[in-house]
Amino acid sequence: MSPSEQLYRLIVLCYEATNREAGWDHLGAELAEALSASGCAAVVGSGKWDEELVQWSHGLPASGTGAWHPGRAAEQSARAVRRRLAVVTTAQGHFLIGTLCKRETAPHVFVATRPTDAPPFDEAEFDLLAEVLPHLARAHQLYRTMRNSEDMHGALTEIMDRLPEAIFLVDGDGKVLSSNGSARAISRQNDGLSVIGDHIILARPEEQASLRAVIADTATRPVAGGTQTLSLAEDVATMSVTRPSGRRAFPVVVTPVRCRSGTGRWPSAVAAVITKDIEQNASVLTPDLATAFKLTPGEARLAELIADGLGVQESAEALGITRNTARTHLKRIYAKAGVHSQADLVRLFSRGSIELRLTDVEDETGTP
Repeated sequence: MSPSEQLYRLIVLCYEATNREAGWDHLGAELAEALSASGCAAVVGSGKWDEELVQWSHGLPASGTGAWHPGRAAEQSARAVRRRLAVVTTAQGHFLIGTLCKRETAPHVFVATRPTDAPPFDEAEFDLLAEVLPHLARAHQLYRTMRNSEDMHGALTEIMDRLPEAIFLVDGDGKVLSSNGSARAISRQNDGLSVIGDHIILARPEEQASLRAVIADTATRPVAGGTQTLSLAEDVATMSVTRPSGRRAFPVVVTPVRCRSGTGRWPSAVAAVITKDIEQNASVLTPDLATAFKLTPGEARLAELIADGLGVQESAEALGITRNTARTHLKRIYAKAGVHSQADLVRLFSRGSIELRLTDVEDETGTP
């Protein structure tokens, strides 16, 4: 392999390594061979060869237990002929060191090693690393950026899966692109709302048509500067989905997904279809909230039912108390929580961040 072919291959391997963990091992092996090194590694900071500092490595350092200080050694090196590279010979061996990036007091460096009984690194090897180093630095930056993005996506996905609200992200044709755990659980029930062939399917044709129309309307709204122009509060559309089992209908909210796009075109996901199974009587008022507002156990139980969308009469029957007693409790809850209506209470104690328009939340008079 000619020097130019070898250089090209190493540069390609740098960028291939950003896509998979094993790529760094392959790159390390190729770099070690190209530099005739006993080992090489990318390390954060300076200090001992420690697994917490080594990002990836191939082979072994000249001394597996000795300390090495790339920053300090580079400063003392008489052969630091280029700004980002240094060749260092110490009692532990020969080192070829290049700085990938500097982050505060912890630089990221690449180091290749040889034992003391081997010849030191020469100018040809020095020049080869000088050509590869900028690409290696970019590959490391890309890899860190991609990993950070993946970690953030994973954290957000985990949080979404913990939400009691069912969330489906759909494109303009209504195809489900992503869904959280609650959405998948509702779909598995096959009780009025399910996902078949990557599309949300409702039991009643007229409701299916309404859902498709709302999603299509969302998909055709104008975009300014790559961002949807209408406010989230004004964009929400609500509907009710009948359940063949006779259980309480699914309250459904369809809202645009705000995604920035440099092209000015619509992103793949244009809407979120959000619902929840209000037949599930899991507590939505946490002990911390009950404690924070100094609610009595009876008041806390009533607040839980109201937050789940039940009206005063239904809540009273569920708790085995009279409507008047429930109204008295509710007035006390209002005073303690600093709200003035059941709608405010639902917003305050809702399990999710988006208010679902539920039926029978308030009397026609707007009073409890």
